[in-house]
Amino acid sequence: MTRFNRTSLLTTLILIVGFIGGILFLTSLGSTSTDIGTNTNFQTKNVQTEAPPPKVTVQGKELLDQFSAAFEAAADKVNPSVVPIFSEQVRTVENPFGSQDDPLRQFFGPNFFRHFFGQQGPEKQTIHALGSGVIVTPDGYILTNNHVVQGGRKLTVVLQDKSKHTAKVVGTDPQTDVAVIKIDAKNLPVATLGNSDGVRVGEWVIAVGNPFQLMHTVTAGIISAKGRSSVNLAEYEDFIQTDA
Repeated sequence: MTRFNRTSLLTTLILIVGFIGGILFLTSLGSTSTDIGTNTNFQTKNVQTEAPPPKVTVQGKELLDQFSAAFEAAADKVNPSVVPIFSEQVRTVENPFGSQDDPLRQFFGPNFFRHFFGQQGPEKQTIHALGSGVIVTPDGYILTNNHVVQGGRKLTVVLQDKSKHTAKVVGTDPQTDVAVIKIDAKNLPVATLGNSDGVRVGEWVIAVGNPFQLMHTVTAGIISAKGRSSVNLAEYEDFIQTDA
């Protein structure tokens, strides 16, 4: 009886020790699993992602809208007073078959074309040019460049309402490449002339004109430099350079 009790007690102690060991083992596994999960989350948080594009704040958008509105207002005010000038010019061409330096004339000789086409003298050609002008008085005085009107047999100004007006030359100054023409009209939109001495390098500007025969073109830029010369546009040069 005593032997049985001792054996039962020993068995019970072994089971209790095993049970406690199992609990400790499972607790250790849980702790390890928690650490692994924590490390995984930590690594996930440190993964670098692409930064989102900066957002334009309400104040920034309002500033941009005001900046754009300033250019729009300036263009609306100035554009009607800037007019295209169509110039019909007649030029004399000494030899319609090429100059004295033409390779064909040098190869075939000066009498080659004369032999086939007869005596060839100077020939007049009509050339149509397009320039820009600025209306400076309500009754039709327009400021433009001398090279736009020089040699023009007929000058035609087109207003914003698409009406066409024949212009006459009032005065020219070839040395500064400035000219004034006049059309018969009334109540025209006038551009206010400013003082070029007050212009500063870096100042915002717009340019309105007809470049490359593109009517009423508006571009924007800054004053790049002042007092530019030696650009072979006129004899007296004191130009304002812009990137507009």
